[in-house]
Amino acid sequence: RSRTTIYMTPAGHLDRIFQTNAEQDRSTPVVVFIGAHPLWALGSLAAGGRDVDELAVIGGLLGYPLEITPSLVNPGLPVPARAEIALEGVICHRQTVQESPYGEALGFVSTAAPRPVFEVKVMSTRKKPIYQEIVAGHLEHLNMTGIAVKIHLHRTLIKKYPGIAELHQAGPMTLYLRLSGDVKQTDAKRMIREILANERYVKQVVVFDQDVDLKNAQQVNKALATMVQADRDILILPDQIGNGVDPSECNGRTTKWGIDATTKALETGKPARSIIPQIILDKIMRQALV
Repeated sequence: RSRTTIYMTPAGHLDRIFQTNAEQDRSTPVVVFIGAHPLWALGSLAAGGRDVDELAVIGGLLGYPLEITPSLVNPGLPVPARAEIALEGVICHRQTVQESPYGEALGFVSTAAPRPVFEVKVMSTRKKPIYQEIVAGHLEHLNMTGIAVKIHLHRTLIKKYPGIAELHQAGPMTLYLRLSGDVKQTDAKRMIREILANERYVKQVVVFDQDVDLKNAQQVNKALATMVQADRDILILPDQIGNGVDPSECNGRTTKWGIDATTKALETGKPARSIIPQIILDKIMRQALV
């Protein structure tokens, strides 16, 4: 009645704190809250380094500071004052139990595995608390994590690579990039390789020219069909660290790949496009209507 398991994203903030404490032979104090404003959940998913202050991110999203109160068990831990339910306790560094399969954000069921024990010391609630849940493994589950990942990628990649004009998450672990016209072929391939190596939740990267609408499937598929030679323009990075939710991973490792679908990849130079001036198209349309 007072013990459960907890899954921590590998190499995530909580997992790193837990591993540091375990190396020093001590458990990790935590507070789990249930029942929250949607922006609390979104802010808590903010990706980045250990210096990211999720409480500050939540306050920024809300437009006012998040009200907090000290933990009853560990006064140094802040608890959202208006949470419906708060579970306070420790993550045991020496105990694990088998965790049953659960639905994951990508729509698959996770594999049963040993997880650390979360031992609850105190449960406090508001009067008539509301137990809040999401539908695991379906759209709202993916949307919550997807928004946070997109914000992180936009903030990180646009700053690091000025040649990126736009990015679009075309699906789980899939990133489309529209490049500005001054990016060289070698720079595009270096960019793909670095992104795949550094971003755990990106498994596939495809880069396109500046005139491709990333949300237009016809334009995307046309670029893939006419601008790509597989032996030259597809990069494969084997034996990369996985993210723990990809069912195709093997022992926590995965193979990533990227595609350079820009015309800059053509050895013969940029091909001339067949373009009819808009003024002519408008004239034809008016005549057709008449």
